[in-house]
Amino acid sequence: MPKPVEEDPDALWFMRFQRRRARIRRPFVGEAEAEFESLGPHRSDRRRVLVLRGDHGMLMPIPFLLFADEEIANEDAILLPIIHQLMVDAREKYEREN
Repeated sequence: MPKPVEEDPDALWFMRFQRRRARIRRPFVGEAEAEFESLGPHRSDRRRVLVLRGDHGMLMPIPFLLFADEEIANEDAILLPIIHQLMVDAREKYEREN
């Protein structure tokens, strides 16, 4: 069950920046641990969460690893194509496996 808006930092962020569709942030303590571990060995300081705001205000957090010592700008023009490609890759993987 989703957190109430007043307890959800992502929901509060999107309320503040209503024109935005995506954001990138560091994971909260303990967030998505299993998903990050499934990504194989990596430095934990490269962990990020991409959050997509979909229709009707639904929020989708996506665990993400930075590729190297890079920074990704917290801008829709940068984040939306990354999220789109992650979704395309996930669909292709699903179709191969099923």
